[in-house]
Amino acid sequence: MARRPFLTLLLLLAALPALAAPSLRDRLEPSLLSAVRTEMRRLRAAAQPSERSGEYLDLRCVLHAHSALSHDSRGTEAQILAAAKAARVRAVFMTEHPTAERKWASEGLRGEKDGVLFIPGAELSDGLLIWRGEKAEWTPDMKAGDVLEKLNRGDGVGFIAHPEQRKDEKDWELPPFAGMEIYNSHADAADNDYESLLTSLRGQSPARLLSFLNTLKKYPRESYAAIFDEQTATLQRWDALNVRALEGKRRVVGIAGNDAHQNVGLSIESGDEGLIVKDALGRVVSNLAARDLPLLFLGRLVPGATVLSHTFDPYEVSFGYVSTHLLAEEASEKALFDALLRGRAYVAFDWLGDPSGFRYFAAAGKKEIPMGGDVRVKDRPVLTVRPNAPCQIRLLRNGQEVQRVDGPELTFEAREPGVYRAEAWVALGESPRPWVYTNPIYVK
Repeated sequence: MARRPFLTLLLLLAALPALAAPSLRDRLEPSLLSAVRTEMRRLRAAAQPSERSGEYLDLRCVLHAHSALSHDSRGTEAQILAAAKAARVRAVFMTEHPTAERKWASEGLRGEKDGVLFIPGAELSDGLLIWRGEKAEWTPDMKAGDVLEKLNRGDGVGFIAHPEQRKDEKDWELPPFAGMEIYNSHADAADNDYESLLTSLRGQSPARLLSFLNTLKKYPRESYAAIFDEQTATLQRWDALNVRALEGKRRVVGIAGNDAHQNVGLSIESGDEGLIVKDALGRVVSNLAARDLPLLFLGRLVPGATVLSHTFDPYEVSFGYVSTHLLAEEASEKALFDALLRGRAYVAFDWLGDPSGFRYFAAAGKKEIPMGGDVRVKDRPVLTVRPNAPCQIRLLRNGQEVQRVDGPELTFEAREPGVYRAEAWVALGESPRPWVYTNPIYVK
């Protein structure tokens, strides 16, 4: 879906208590951001990323990213590549907003570039991420169901984007799709009704504005992560869809939607009568009259000069915040799609700690079944969750918790059929927070 910046969500929450949820506003207080940084550093130090043993590599991937080929981004190849390398991302699945001339396919980032694999793709405005199927005849104005019909006739891959916008059961009456976003960064920000705050930027105190901006500059990762609220309804939908897989319906793979644009920013420029505040796309969002400016600006206002600028969602921050880890035989496009479509994947909030090497599998005799696989009850499968850092481990069957362990490992003998997935939670101060969501193992 076309994404509008959530600039004012980050910029004004501390200044507008009447418009923002107190809990979220409080998260952006300097003292709390400082505490979050301390906890984050502790968690990151405790995580012990490791190479996986066996046939699969654990590859961190970003799914759902935009460049200047999309109307709402100005990101360049150099910026995206540098950010992916800095965040230790092995592959980026691009999802440009499509145009009739299909530039997403002809000009989109593609192939291996200095250790990062790029896969071109598109994001349909009706909520569909599209990869492959470049010969399928669809247009940007089509509905997701019609496009899925086209993709399913060939090798196209469709994942539901922004599932939170599909409110009714009829919205899910779609041809088969490969998977869905179980977390989306933009949707998380939108939960806080950031768009209603956009007009509130006008008339704010310059001193308060600049003070808050400096706080966000000091804590870029922590302030970005302050948007988090668990997308409970989306997880419930995902669980319900996969329960139907036991009845012969198609399985639905869960992924993270980074929804990265690098378009949430602020620049303050000198004008003839004061300061002009612009967003990252160059749109004027506020004017600050010279008479209202702090004394420190007097004598420094050269028309046209940039006084202060900051980007709230640089690719490195959004890539490092959350990702989809794929368990693949190698770092090739073919192997990554094999892992993705088979559900050998887990979603991780990597900013809390690198989970690489995370294990979730079923053991049946001498056989080990990975995420996305299936096993029979009569084989007496034992499910094992083995994270690489101290955390709370939760095992869910058909969306309902069946076991919880505080410790290095969880084991559970599955005596009933069901869709079993695992979650790892960590304590961020006094607040529990999900760190990892696995894809399910299907016990038949």
